[in-house]
Amino acid sequence: MFFFVNTVTIFLSEQIDAQRRQLEESEKKYRSLFELSPKYILVLNLKGKILDLNKATSELIGLKKGKLVGKSFELGFILPERIKEIKEKLKIIEKGSEVKPYETKLLDSKGNEHYVRVFSRLVKIGGDDLLIVVIEDLTDIKKTQKELEKTVKEKELLIKETYHRVKNNLMIISSLLSLQSRYLKDKRALELFKESENRARSMALIHERLYRSSNLKEIDIAEYLQTVASGIFNSYAIPGIKLNLDLDKVKMDVELAIPIGLIVNELVTNSLKHAFPEGAEGEVNLKLKSLNDEILLEVSDNGVGFPDSLDWQKTSSLGLQLVKSLSDQINADVEMISDDGTTFRIKVPKKGLV
Repeated sequence: MFFFVNTVTIFLSEQIDAQRRQLEESEKKYRSLFELSPKYILVLNLKGKILDLNKATSELIGLKKGKLVGKSFELGFILPERIKEIKEKLKIIEKGSEVKPYETKLLDSKGNEHYVRVFSRLVKIGGDDLLIVVIEDLTDIKKTQKELEKTVKEKELLIKETYHRVKNNLMIISSLLSLQSRYLKDKRALELFKESENRARSMALIHERLYRSSNLKEIDIAEYLQTVASGIFNSYAIPGIKLNLDLDKVKMDVELAIPIGLIVNELVTNSLKHAFPEGAEGEVNLKLKSLNDEILLEVSDNGVGFPDSLDWQKTSSLGLQLVKSLSDQINADVEMISDDGTTFRIKVPKKGLV
């Protein structure tokens, strides 16, 4: 009987020793992770007193652990204006509610500010409610972010300046064409100068809108087309001809907006030049509709119609050649209908749209 009891005692003693060693090893392992972590880690009670902290936190505050344990969390590294906010979060945690991660600022031992994100979790250890606080230093990230924001702003200014200069150069070209046309006697040559002037102006308008916009890649195509069409009407100033607009508001990438603006320029110009006999009244219609997977663009008039004997895709007209070339460039389908006037119906895939 004595032998049995002694054997059991030895066995239990060995089991207890083994468990103690495991606990010690586990404690040592987690203590190493705690101390070696680059994040600032503190263990607080619900009154805000420091019960433990790792090496990184000690170095941040500039005091040894022995001088910090038992002290209030406010010691040295919390900005005065943030103390009230953090105390309120402690009260929320004490009531059993969870505090989501939040960002704040800390002071290091040299008085430098650190941007940080704070994570907290309430745990029960030895019957006591303790707060584990893990603080991630975001200072380098914030610094890099500010540098990137500065670089982006500088690039935006350069791009805007480029758009501004392009716009000015195009307007100079347009003005020079306008001035030169005043000395022309030949009607055909005058028309060519006017067409070239309007083309330059339509491209200048794009760059002017981009220069004035906060968005450097896209524009409101409806506003742009309204300005282009109105400018052409003012340029020709034909009495009795009315412009009708039916334009959906669509944000469009500049690389798509430029060819569409030029297409509208050519088709509206073509209607004003050829659709109406001198002295006749009529209408030119400009429509832009946003459909499911495409943009519908229509330029139509109620004039004399397109000659049956003429293939618009093979005509020698520079304007219509530009329409075909630009439509191919943006993968648009173009349909010409000559019935009670002329309609150019253009379907543009929603590529480059927002």
